[in-house]
Amino acid sequence: MITLTTYADNLRDLDLPLLVYGALRDARAALEADARRNATTRPQRRSGRLRESIRADIKRSGDRVQITLSAGGSTAPHARIQEEGGEVRARSGRYLAIPLEDHLRGRSPRSLPGRTHVRESKAGNLLIFGEDGRPLYLLRERIRIKPTRYLARAMEAGSADVARRLGSPLASDISEALT
Repeated sequence: MITLTTYADNLRDLDLPLLVYGALRDARAALEADARRNATTRPQRRSGRLRESIRADIKRSGDRVQITLSAGGSTAPHARIQEEGGEVRARSGRYLAIPLEDHLRGRSPRSLPGRTHVRESKAGNLLIFGEDGRPLYLLRERIRIKPTRYLARAMEAGSADVARRLGSPLASDISEALT
């Protein structure tokens, strides 16, 4: 039989902040992995820079502890618009040049060898054609990006997991210390 004094001594001996931090650290890693997995499916992974820019951090402010997910920075400036959606407009010229073939991604139409020309398609779209007559780029003044919510989806899916990760180790360690 355990006495009240022994019970209090056992509780004092428990390192609750360390137990909580360990559970939060595990939850943080799971949230980060889930967000990175989301960033490879929708939006579809191309270079991997968005995926690699995702970070989960544990922040403490007074007696509050918070897990935050973030993405972006200098390596993935497109992270915000992929998460929240929005409109992209041409910055340096009148049109955005949207590549129609994978090997043209990241290349300017001006960097192409040979001659190109602009023509309107039957559907009314402006296209840049190569010397061989194949359409290479679609020209648009602006495009609308739909939100993918890769971070928000990870937080929504992980919130129950965070609670489970916090509750399970604490309950077992406390019951172990009290017996």
